[in-house]
Amino acid sequence: LALPMSNADRSLATYIRSELSLNLGNTLDALEGFLSVERQEGPSYRLLQYYLGNCFFTLNRYEAALQRYRKALEVHPSHQGILFNMGGVYGKLGKRRQALDTFIELLRVNPSSSRALIYAAGLYQIDGRNLEALNCFSRAFKLNPKLATKDNIRRYEMAFAKYTKLPSPRSIKG
Repeated sequence: LALPMSNADRSLATYIRSELSLNLGNTLDALEGFLSVERQEGPSYRLLQYYLGNCFFTLNRYEAALQRYRKALEVHPSHQGILFNMGGVYGKLGKRRQALDTFIELLRVNPSSSRALIYAAGLYQIDGRNLEALNCFSRAFKLNPKLATKDNIRRYEMAFAKYTKLPSPRSIKG
C-alpha cells in the first residue's frame, strides 16, 4: 500500500536519491535529479547548489561548478566543503590568487583544516612565498601526520631550501 507523497516529500526523496547517485559515481543521474529539485523547490533548497557544483566539477565543467559554489556560499557562507571545493575549482581554472584566498577563508572558519593547509602551502610555494609555505606544511603535518607523504615532505624540503638558500637536506651527501 503506497501512501500519497506531497511535492515536498518527492523533492526530498529525489534530493536524497541524487546525493546517493553522486556518491556512487552516477554524476549525470545525480545532476538530472538535483536540477529537478531546483526547478521544484528553488535554488536555496538545502545544500542543492553545493551538490550541483560537485556534479559540474566531476564533469570538468569548472565555470559552472564555480557558479554553483558561489550560490551555495550565499546560503551557507561558512560551509567548509563549499569553500574547499571552490578553492579547488579556482586552482583548476589557474586562478591561484582566488584559490589561495578561498583556502585562507576556509582556515578562518576552521584553523584545523589540514587539507586546506596543504593546498595553501602549495599555492604559497608556487608564488615563491616559502616561509608561508613552510608554516602551512608544518601545521598540516602536526594536525594530520598522514599528510607527511613523500611528495609533501619533498615539497616541504624544496620550500625550506629556497627559503634558507641552502641545499635541501636530502641533497647533502654526508
